[in-house]
Amino acid sequence: MKKIVSFALAAVMVCAMSISVCAAPMAPGRLLPGEYTNNAVLSGLWLETNDFVPVSSGVGDCTIEGQEKSGMTADLFHVFPNYTGTAQSVAAAHGSTIVCAFGVKLPPLLSGGRVVLHVKDGFDMPSDIVAVSMHGEKFNTIAVEKVNDRQIALNLKASDNQIYIFQGGNLAAGTEETYKDCLGWK
Repeated sequence: MKKIVSFALAAVMVCAMSISVCAAPMAPGRLLPGEYTNNAVLSGLWLETNDFVPVSSGVGDCTIEGQEKSGMTADLFHVFPNYTGTAQSVAAAHGSTIVCAFGVKLPPLLSGGRVVLHVKDGFDMPSDIVAVSMHGEKFNTIAVEKVNDRQIALNLKASDNQIYIFQGGNLAAGTEETYKDCLGWK
């Protein structure tokens, strides 16, 4: 019995150590200020820019059409790093700069909703921005609504999980383009 308990405890410890190692920053020298205290600082470790604007928390208020308040929240997290290099290339191809990036997950069973994001204190979101949702073979753009000085809102579908906010350039809301067409991939 002691051997079984010892083996089970050892297995739990190995799993716990693996999870803590996986959660460690991949590039600690490139962290944004506030990264350690804000786990939803939006992928500053992959984006090398001085004008990166983080949102303030790990949740965004989520409503569906016809509702003012719902009590639901969307979860915010780091973008998947495999998309970041592609997003930087897309931004460069369209003359834009990435100023914010985050992963988002709508509440279960929602096919879409309006997510309100709170811009972190000390940062200002630029005015000429568009949200870009990265998908498997293509990306689409989403209009960004400025709610007030500290909040922006996006109307997202459940499939819009990897969001990059582009400033400037020639991308308009409602655009859908494949990476192949945009970047000339063969």
